[in-house]
Amino acid sequence: MSSGKSSNDDFINRINKLLDNNNDKELPSDDNLARRFKEVFDTNPLVNESKKPNYNIPTSDADKEVEQYLLEAELLQAGDGDDDDDDDDYLADILNSSHDKATTDTLVTAQHGTALKAWQDTFLGGDDTTLDDQGQALLDELKDQAAVESKYASFEQQRDDALEQRYLALKKEGTALLKDNGDGSSGVTTNNTVPHGRIPKPLAMTDLHDEMDDWCCVCNEDATVECEDCDHDRFCNQCFYEGHQSDTADYGFSKHRAKNYNK
Repeated sequence: MSSGKSSNDDFINRINKLLDNNNDKELPSDDNLARRFKEVFDTNPLVNESKKPNYNIPTSDADKEVEQYLLEAELLQAGDGDDDDDDDDYLADILNSSHDKATTDTLVTAQHGTALKAWQDTFLGGDDTTLDDQGQALLDELKDQAAVESKYASFEQQRDDALEQRYLALKKEGTALLKDNGDGSSGVTTNNTVPHGRIPKPLAMTDLHDEMDDWCCVCNEDATVECEDCDHDRFCNQCFYEGHQSDTADYGFSKHRAKNYNK
């Protein structure tokens, strides 16, 4: 016990000593801290440094020059390749020429027109563009079809008119014939009211008998019992007993009226 108490006392004394030393010690001032920081790093803080961004806004002359180079490159790619030496000399003359504003604007306008003509000839085809064999054959086929349709258009109209006239004539003759048969003064004797032969008797229910009606509705065996309360369903003896009279049958089925069924 004495050893444990002495160790606790030593620990408390050490803590108190540290606290007393911290309270007596003065904190350094801001100027002192700045001076010490400068001595260690020998440079000013980065916050105080102000550097101007190294950025230059491009001028319009530079944009025109870049655009001129791009247009010249497109013209070189759109060429056929036979006059490469002439294009190189032309490009060298343009690059070595002065950047006078009027001359540059005129050159840019001419280059735009030439580039547009080159793209038009590439995608839409020039004035002397010729179709291949398959395209020419398709065009000739369409022309022939249009010629045939225009040639036989009048024939189809005449055919439709003839069919319409025949239909109207038949309709008129049929109406006149019906009027003559209905009029007694026409002198025509008709036998429409005289029956042709004996009238057949209507079929009875027995004539519509199906042999499947003689089967049990449960097991398809020959039926022997007909239940009046089950919409005259027919059962064999075994199925009727299991569904109406056995211990597992419902109480309501046991009261159904049944009779023997004979084919």
